[in-house]
Amino acid sequence: MNKLKILILEDEKKRVSFLKHALKSRNLFKSVDIVWAISVEEFETLIKFNNFDLIILDHDLGDSIFDLNGANAASLLTDSNVPVIIWSVNFDGAKRIESILNSKNIVSRKLPFSKTNANVVCQIIAHLV
Repeated sequence: MNKLKILILEDEKKRVSFLKHALKSRNLFKSVDIVWAISVEEFETLIKFNNFDLIILDHDLGDSIFDLNGANAASLLTDSNVPVIIWSVNFDGAKRIESILNSKNIVSRKLPFSKTNANVVCQIIAHLV
């Protein structure tokens, strides 16, 4: 059985752990291979040399407003066959990411980071598995 390969761009380990726990509690964790990038630079390298079935983007990365963010990562995406979940508490930043993805005909779903939306993310993943 092939695992669903998921790339997560997120600078906070606790959010990645939160998602992994949510997947485990729904018996989905064994069906996925999660690859975690903490920076746009790492994200760029991973998408250049790997294929993913789903991408999850956060907008705010790092402590400085001058750091690269999820919108910069979205601008690097070229494969319109890979869906993207925008999972960020930054509403305006998530809208920027969504706009970039729409301009590239990349299917996306914008979800504010929350426990409730973790259920939605897991439902999306279950549908793709």
